[in-house]
Amino acid sequence: MSQEIVEGPTYPEEKKITAVLDIQVLRDETELTMTNSTARTITPSRAWVNEWWSREFPGLAPGQTITLSLKEFKDRFGDGFRAGGFWATQNPDALVKFEVEQGDGLVGFVVIGQ
Repeated sequence: MSQEIVEGPTYPEEKKITAVLDIQVLRDETELTMTNSTARTITPSRAWVNEWWSREFPGLAPGQTITLSLKEFKDRFGDGFRAGGFWATQNPDALVKFEVEQGDGLVGFVVIGQ
């Protein structure tokens, strides 16, 4: 019996980074918290971690704070980001880069520490 491989979205390499905004992404083990301290609204789209894992992004209005679970980020094969946590059996993946698709480009956020 043949099994069909279903692939999800792949990193949009054809899109260029149009801006890096002063929106800080703070990691608290298995979650990311970010506050939009700019005057720019980030519209709902797709967020990317380390150019590999992604998930739907709900949008972020000026002054708004959101928290996203790292466990919801999946690669194109459906494998999740190794977020770590108390019961983790493997070392967590590092968080190096966070981007959100906006129009024809990508907008980078500032990743703060690990």
